[in-house]
Amino acid sequence: MEDFYWHFGVREGGSDTADNIDAKFFIQDYASLVRESLQNSLDVQADESKPVVVTYRFGSLDIANDSKFFEVEKYIQGCLLLQPNPEGRVYKAYKPMLEYIQKVKQSGKLAFLEVSDKNTTGMDYIDDDEKCSESRFYSFAKSVGNSSKDNATRGGSYGLGKAVFYKNSSMRTILISSKTQDGDAVFEGVASLCTSKVDGKKHEATGYFCDNDQERPTTEEDKIPEMFRRNECGTSIYIMGVDDNPIEQQDSYQKIKKAIASHFWLSILHKKLIVEVGEETIDDTNIIDIAGECFANSDEESPLPYIETVYYAENDDIPGYKMITKDDVPELGKCVLYIRKDRKGSDVVLNMRKTEMLIFSQQLLKGYGYYGIFICLGEQGNKILRMSEDPAHISWNSSNCEISDRQTARRAIASKNAFIKECILNEFGRQNENTSTISDLQNYLYMNVSEKDLETMRNSVYGIHSGEKQEENSEAKIPDLFPDNQPQQSDSQQEPINVFYVEENTSGEKEDDGSRVGGHGEGEGGDGISPVIPKPEDKYEPNDDGSEKGTFLRGVTLSAQALYTRKVDGVLYHFVRIVPAEDCANLVLDVYAIGDEEDTNDEIFIEEVTPGQLEGHNRIKQLSAKQGERLEIRIRFEDNMSHPVNIEAYEEVAK
Repeated sequence: MEDFYWHFGVREGGSDTADNIDAKFFIQDYASLVRESLQNSLDVQADESKPVVVTYRFGSLDIANDSKFFEVEKYIQGCLLLQPNPEGRVYKAYKPMLEYIQKVKQSGKLAFLEVSDKNTTGMDYIDDDEKCSESRFYSFAKSVGNSSKDNATRGGSYGLGKAVFYKNSSMRTILISSKTQDGDAVFEGVASLCTSKVDGKKHEATGYFCDNDQERPTTEEDKIPEMFRRNECGTSIYIMGVDDNPIEQQDSYQKIKKAIASHFWLSILHKKLIVEVGEETIDDTNIIDIAGECFANSDEESPLPYIETVYYAENDDIPGYKMITKDDVPELGKCVLYIRKDRKGSDVVLNMRKTEMLIFSQQLLKGYGYYGIFICLGEQGNKILRMSEDPAHISWNSSNCEISDRQTARRAIASKNAFIKECILNEFGRQNENTSTISDLQNYLYMNVSEKDLETMRNSVYGIHSGEKQEENSEAKIPDLFPDNQPQQSDSQQEPINVFYVEENTSGEKEDDGSRVGGHGEGEGGDGISPVIPKPEDKYEPNDDGSEKGTFLRGVTLSAQALYTRKVDGVLYHFVRIVPAEDCANLVLDVYAIGDEEDTNDEIFIEEVTPGQLEGHNRIKQLSAKQGERLEIRIRFEDNMSHPVNIEAYEEVAK
């Protein structure tokens, strides 16, 4: 590698880069590395009739202490020159890098972890300034936050997962060697640091180990160092600078095996993937044994029950094991749910896409005793779920999508949840349900409440249509929100339905199924007395010019709150009923739609409200109500979908 040297471009103005790979979404180094690297390889499978083969192997490179490879040291020192605070994050991370390099110089051996794959397409590179960004090699090596993944089943659209390779290097440095199906080779080293100051000049955070001064990779195969040349199509990534202690390396192999068994057992079981870890090969013949070995003395939940669920559901007609397939799940297409009845079951469903990598686990219906595995196989479903995946590939959340795709993503995730629930309820014969027939209740969003509590709510706040009935012990009538000039409710007869009280939870998932209602209160208590909903904290909102006079919002206590939905001429409206505990001449409501998710960063905006005046995206003003008066507000949200809603009530006071 003596013809290669480090090139960090001189920085021309702009803000300094604090740390190129502040990858906070990674929890465990090797688990993250395995998830990212194996998914990357599965995404670019060359021959689908054969498994992808991925190798994790520790090795070492004999290296002189004056090798040009160690020139990266002065740029690491330059990072500390700009950020010398011993208590700072950069100092704590980069000082050990210098100590590691000194240790390697003394030993003459540089340890690395090789991550290589076979039966993959390799990374192409276009040696053209205008077109190079379209290539896979450029996207991976030179563009943080960008991804060239264009297949509908490919995750990682953020292009941030690559940071985990640098995170596992004691020098934040990797070497990349790839060969395409056309025989084109490409090689380059990359260091991901901070902005540095060397010889009085600031330099870019990312540097390239190459044989030219234009930061271009080597594409002439005979110029690639022999030990890093690819003999066949595929990609090899060398994480330079790892622990050279054999005992530590064996421990790392165990961590890698455990991550494989935890997240990729289904790909291996279905012969899509073979993984070589050191001298050991993990395939469909031993994945069950490997999983048993890795989790034998672990406090973490073992994947064994789930592996056995799929194995027996597919291979043997054994009672209690079942594979349920549906080709036309709305928004998703073909989906599969494997389910195993077991009294000791955790009531957990594992969620996967076509790559058959575990994304996350969730509990939708509890108290039955089962293990479940959901897989979306439909192309359209994989596309939208991939877009809703976070950078670490551990959740599906519509807020990760472009705004134009969020409604579709919400529907897809809700449809996925509905499919899983229906399969579980059908499989168990609905015997765990406590049912009660109440007409017209399909229009309501409800919490998990007892039958007695629900009946109390039905007789009070819930289930009373506008203008139908007076509030008990009050002369005030419910406002009629359907005058003659408004769209009329359909007169079609609504059949009574069964309401199922099944405990639900979406732990581990970033999207809810919309079956719960938000708010400070959940309706009235079983004793028929309306609960007092605590008032929110007061708010003071000064004028834009900074003057002292402004608006003071005094928190108001609600004695009851309820929500239901109704479609009018194809438009879905949310009807919110509140009962203030005091007179309010200038009532203000801050209404937050939680949507199908708990992520407040993906707020659902109000499109229309009656009565009242909409201010901004979620504030309703120009309302008034007397103590104990039931006030009903009709709201239409921008996505025309059902949502749990949270409300804060205030009285506007001028100051």
